[in-house]
Amino acid sequence: MVSKKVLVFGLPGVGKNSVVHQAVERLGDDFMVINYGDVLQEIVGRERDKYRREATLSDFMKSQRLAAEKIHGMCANQSKNLVITSHAVMWRESGYIPGFPEPVLKLLKPDLLVLIISPPHEIIVRKFIDAERGKRFDRDTLEYEITREQQDACKYICFAYSMMTGAPVKIIENVQGHVEDAIGQLIHAIKDVCNDDGPHAADSGDEESSGKSTTSS
Repeated sequence: MVSKKVLVFGLPGVGKNSVVHQAVERLGDDFMVINYGDVLQEIVGRERDKYRREATLSDFMKSQRLAAEKIHGMCANQSKNLVITSHAVMWRESGYIPGFPEPVLKLLKPDLLVLIISPPHEIIVRKFIDAERGKRFDRDTLEYEITREQQDACKYICFAYSMMTGAPVKIIENVQGHVEDAIGQLIHAIKDVCNDDGPHAADSGDEESSGKSTTSS
């Protein structure tokens, strides 16, 4: 069976990592989690959030591609299904930029896109708790309207990603006190896509047909 790749997005404060790791733990040894930001940080050798703010847009997009190439190489060397966590969009002074530009999506070929969301006021509360533990956040991301706008931007870009890849979009709300519901929805969505040929099955068939045509000619 061909391994599957699931991209899971969510703003800081939605509880994405907690939901993902608990879901993957229950799914078993056939799955592994990769943090796209950690891979990017290894490549650039700098703290990722600081690099995102300070690097030129051209350099940042190149590093995104290099991170995708590294993850693509990891896929080739093992048969586990990959759950890749990251941000759907990122904010720079020039505006929102995609966390996964088209060349990155074409390389990774995700089978499922998952966006974890939470009520904006819960996101802000969780960020304040994390800030007390020493985690840094831009002050404006602690405002309700900005948090809502950012979460809406994530929804829009996920559907754009779906248009580029053919992968379905699953939106999961992680509400305080109901994390088990979010974990269960993620597990169900991943199991469902693993039992399906996926959006890229036709690509494989086209490649095989193309190879046969080339050989016969």
